[in-house]
Amino acid sequence: MCVRTFRESLQQTNDMRSVNTIKYCRIAVADPQVIHMLKETKSISGVTLLNNELYVLRDDSNIQVYSTGDFTALRYLFIPGMVPVKIDHITSCEQKQCIYLATSNNDNNSIHRLELDLGLSEWAVRYRTQALSVTRSANVLATCRDDTEESCKLVELSSDDGSCLSEITLEADIEYPWHCIQLDSGMYLVCHGMYSVNSGVSHVDTDGRITRSNKGDGGLDWPCHLASLYSSLMSTTAELFSSTHH
Repeated sequence: MCVRTFRESLQQTNDMRSVNTIKYCRIAVADPQVIHMLKETKSISGVTLLNNELYVLRDDSNIQVYSTGDFTALRYLFIPGMVPVKIDHITSCEQKQCIYLATSNNDNNSIHRLELDLGLSEWAVRYRTQALSVTRSANVLATCRDDTEESCKLVELSSDDGSCLSEITLEADIEYPWHCIQLDSGMYLVCHGMYSVNSGVSHVDTDGRITRSNKGDGGLDWPCHLASLYSSLMSTTAELFSSTHH
């Protein structure tokens, strides 16, 4: 794997998830160099990058925007017309020039498309959305849990109107899927599991079948997020871990 500074990796990747603050998020890239640390007192649940601005989602569902030039705070993101809900995940699309948010409110699950002028579209989804990413065709890919069937799904939604384009049920061996990205090949990478016994990253085909996996090899502990480098050639994994790790 090649050496990347944190800033270079941030520009190549799209977003990542952390259990507390950025300093508790381990990125699986060889010899990363930290060039800046945002000293936060509140927990961070996601970040995404768009137009050289870093959008930081906190666990209280507030979103603050920073410059990636000097990491100064630019503004809080106030979303007109959006009722108070728990924002579970954030991602962005450079091609469509928008932000996507996954929200949950009791049994009401939605994905929101936020334009740069703060125009807002809301699309209802059938399942609880764990995380979002953007496909090769600039549609939205949601990693979901169907509690009624106790199954896990990948749902692709149209970026234009939120209509469901495809729905893939994952193999039962993929327990607790947290995030998925689509590769240039059209296949998928899914990070899943809790603790080393069932944690891993699996290569999945368009029918939801595992073709390769490192599940349970002890190398990952609750891998929660993926981001691609060099398209299908490399990926980075963000890993949640307990405070006993250093």
